Order: sequence, then structure tokens, then C-alpha cells
Amino acid sequence: MPPRSKPSALFLLCTVLAFAGCATSSGTPEIDGTSLNGWCSVESNDFSFFVTSMAGLWALSGDDVSDMDGGFGGNFGGIEGADEICAALGAATGHGDRDRRAFLSATDDGGGAQVHAIERIGEGPWYDANGRLVATGIDGLLADSRPDGDAQTVDDLPDECGVPISALGAAHDVITGSNSQGRLDSTSLATTCNDWTADSGAVGSVGGSGGNTGVVQCGHSFPREAGGPGPSGSARSG
Repeated sequence: MPPRSKPSALFLLCTVLAFAGCATSSGTPEIDGTSLNGWCSVESNDFSFFVTSMAGLWALSGDDVSDMDGGFGGNFGGIEGADEICAALGAATGHGDRDRRAFLSATDDGGGAQVHAIERIGEGPWYDANGRLVATGIDGLLADSRPDGDAQTVDDLPDECGVPISALGAAHDVITGSNSQGRLDSTSLATTCNDWTADSGAVGSVGGSGGNTGVVQCGHSFPREAGGPGPSGSARSG
């Protein structure tokens, strides 16, 4: 079977770096947040960590949610574009006053330096859309088995509207390009979808269940690596 035009249902982890206005960098693809008008309302003022919803990604990409080839695939317009996606979804919940960052690593920041996800998200603590603790800080986020937050949250991370990711069923494709310490996993561009600019299924491969391990880091057991502790024990195959 030929590769899909783009891998579907690739989700982002989004965090708050600081409570500040979000600036758009020149050259960053425009994300039209008007498609999210009337999206949902989050009451918690501590809201600072979420996994993007499938419906949200599909709305921003202009695709119908029934189209399983929809969404952005691995092409978010680079890390800056991924940050814009996180910002748009956060703003749609009524919290547009925060500098949101996508939890992504990349091989090149445009100046030749590597990008490590863990170094771009601040110090925490982070809370989900329901006001529950995700992690107390960097050390808590990288705890031995799971982040040190509320078990209900770390075992089933909610999206920007507070809906647990398990609502989608076996939704494993949370991509980070990162290892268990939140740092760039590999210098191969295939592991980062060409630094988050490629939506071709021929670039890298997304791991799945049953031992089908690809090269793109993904999986609801974040931030564990394959064989590590935690339910399903794999950040690659979920």
C-alpha cells in the first residue's frame, strides 16, 4: 500500500511559557483563528497545558473532521507555526493572553542550533483546562514513570476544552521529536517531519500498536521511550 498523502491525527502538546501577549514572527504561516469562533470556554485561570484536539486541528487546517487525511500532518509551518496553532487554540478558550509553546524539538532553529522542547516551555507548574495539576515543574514533568500531577490528568491528558484524549479511542499520535528528557531524539530530519514542515507519509513513519515502531516520536505515554515505564511503555508506538 502506498504511503498516505500525510499522516493523520498528529496531535501537539501545548504549554504556557509566560502570561504575556503572543507575537507573530515574520515568515510564520498565518493561522486563521476565526474558524474557532465560539469554540469552548475554560474557566481555570491556571490553564497552561493541553494536547490539541483533533477537531481543533481540523478546523484550523480548513478540513472536515470526517476527513481522516485532514489536519496538518507533520507540517505545522515549523516550530513557530506550531506555536501559532497552540496560541490560536488557547485563545479560542478565552485565554489569549499567554505565550504558548508547542512541546517540539527540532534539528535546526534556523541558525544551526538544535531545539530541545524541554528548554522552550518555561519552568511550570502547569495545569490542564479543568484546573488539575499536570506537573509541578520540569523535574515533575520528567518524573520516572509519569508527570507528578493529578493522576486523572497525567493518565488521560485533556485537550484545550478539557476533554480527555481517550474520547478519541486509541489516540496515540502525540508527536514531540523528543526523547524521555524532552530533548531532540535524533539529528535525522525524518524524526521531526523535516523540522515540522513535511506532511508526506513518506517522510518518517508514525509508530502504531502491535510493534509497528516508526521514527517519529509519538504516543500517549509521553515522555517515556520505548520499553520505558508507564502504560503502554512507548513514546514511539503508544
